[in-house]
Amino acid sequence: MGDKVNEAVLYSRVRKRAAEQGWFFMQVENARDRGTPDLYVASWNALGLGFAIWVECKTANTPKSDDHALNGFEIRKGQKKWHREFTDKSGHPSYFLFQVGGGIKARRYLVPGYRILRPSKITERLLKDADVLEKYPVC
Repeated sequence: MGDKVNEAVLYSRVRKRAAEQGWFFMQVENARDRGTPDLYVASWNALGLGFAIWVECKTANTPKSDDHALNGFEIRKGQKKWHREFTDKSGHPSYFLFQVGGGIKARRYLVPGYRILRPSKITERLLKDADVLEKYPVC
């Protein structure tokens, strides 16, 4: 098993990227609704085109292989509920930002929530197949 980074370090990476790009960034602290994602990141150009995404950060230990279940994180019941309701009501996905491992060998994946909430086992292969970090380069 490799090193795992603290989620606060992942927030800091996104905050830094947002500042560099001039994006709106908000870290959400919501004690009332514990399912609310950790971050809100948005960017618009002069024409009003851009993106606005909700992001739940998760960190996981390095698995033995791409097909082994990731461990070291938990997706709580309230988080599942929030992501399902948001997608159902808005028609847009919310996202999970995963960092697998730590240090220079860390890998990061931005995955639509609906791809994470269904499977009984989350593997790095699933994250690779669903990754949209290139579309929304938040870190």
